[in-house]
Amino acid sequence: MSTHQQQPRNWFYWVIMGLGIILIFNLSRGAWFLYNVRGRMQTASARVAKLQQEKVALEQESQHQLSQGFAEREIRDKLNMAKPGEVVVILPEMTPAATPTASLQPKELVENLPNWKKWLEVFGFTK
Repeated sequence: MSTHQQQPRNWFYWVIMGLGIILIFNLSRGAWFLYNVRGRMQTASARVAKLQQEKVALEQESQHQLSQGFAEREIRDKLNMAKPGEVVVILPEMTPAATPTASLQPKELVENLPNWKKWLEVFGFTK
């Protein structure tokens, strides 16, 4: 009779062990999921903070661009327009002054040469 009594206990023991393993597996899977969610939440909150800063900067830029002073400056600078009674003056860009180089000969020597020698010098056939 002792074998009959151990058989039901043995069966009950394996059922409890199986349920315990399933329970441990599900709990560990849930803990791993929560750990990953926490990491994604930190990443998302950092991104939200960055986007909020960008939004504030864009709102400030928008307010600046909507101001009357900005519009007037853009009209004057980019469209070269003026208020009634004003005159628009456009100055040419400054270019560096040409400096004489050492390879140029004095003007007196060049003027005394015949034209055919001057042309040879221009094309680099003489010294």
